[in-house]
Amino acid sequence: MKKQELITLEQSDFDRAIAKAVEAGIERYEKKRNQKQLYTINEVSKKLGKAHKTVAGMIERGIIKATADNRIPHQELENYLIAQ
Repeated sequence: MKKQELITLEQSDFDRAIAKAVEAGIERYEKKRNQKQLYTINEVSKKLGKAHKTVAGMIERGIIKATADNRIPHQELENYLIAQ
């Protein structure tokens, strides 16, 4: 069995450690949630302010990658926006 140690911290150090842990947890959660998020062509059209036909054409030309059922992963939308 591992020996336990007692560590004492100043309140401000404790607060910073907790804040950092919470921020890291939120960042991991957001990243995981965004990786799973899929958008329809209509949703992407609204987000980009482009016509449905324009976004569908961008998918056909490979500008934006989509799944077989024409769902656009969040990361693909991010990649497109960064490239603009």
